[in-house]
Amino acid sequence: MKKIVESSMQRATIIIVCMVLILAWGAVSAFQMQRDYLPCINNSTLMVSLRDNF
Repeated sequence: MKKIVESSMQRATIIIVCMVLILAWGAVSAFQMQRDYLPCINNSTLMVSLRDNF
């Protein structure tokens, strides 16, 4: 019984680590795609309205 519990804990740890790595990789990829493919905002009217709201 102890061996089953230990093996399931190791398996759960491996699965959690893999999920964290996949999520981190996805977040970095999304940030890079946003930075590379979306144009920079250079609209002065939008910047003024954003400055007024904050």
